[in-house]
Amino acid sequence: MELKCVIIDDEPRASLILVNFANRLNDLIVLDTFDTLKGGFDYLKSINYEVDIVFLDVQLNKESSIEHLLKTGEDKMLNIVFTSAYRASLFQDKNVQYFDWLEKPIPYRKFEELINNFRNK
Repeated sequence: MELKCVIIDDEPRASLILVNFANRLNDLIVLDTFDTLKGGFDYLKSINYEVDIVFLDVQLNKESSIEHLLKTGEDKMLNIVFTSAYRASLFQDKNVQYFDWLEKPIPYRKFEELINNFRNK
């Protein structure tokens, strides 16, 4: 089964790492990468949210992806994987739905484990 993902992260290095990790897996396709919430979510709307996983940085520039999701409710339509240099406990109680999170710097082993868990859900 082929999985499609989108990466929304304002750190070019972090996006590149996720793209490289995805390329190591035969069935994970990166549809696109974005460095702003607006660009990423406009794209997701344009494809009717037809994506399997969204890798989403918790903080992009000065914008909070958590606050965006709380306002829009788009987390209910997507399988979000938060990426952050901060511990998950900082956003777990925010009443946002998400599949999982990865702490930066992201080790490939954790990335692969997360994708395997997603396949098995």
